[in-house]
Amino acid sequence: MIFKRRAQEGGIAERKAMIHRGHALPVSQQVRLVGIARSSAYYQPQPVSELGHRLMRRIDELHLEFPFA
Repeated sequence: MIFKRRAQEGGIAERKAMIHRGHALPVSQQVRLVGIARSSAYYQPQPVSELGHRLMRRIDELHLEFPFA
């Protein structure tokens, strides 16, 4: 119980780092112990394209120019 409580105090990135696919304990039990969804253990972030960065930058500019809209 102490491990479970301590594991759930950390952020998601810390808890995700605790999951080891080669461990004798199945991933499903590991994620349950650390308190994250099983899909989080398998998630691989995708890089953002140049177009995506340009769009986000333009949205930020518009939001700063028209914060009330």
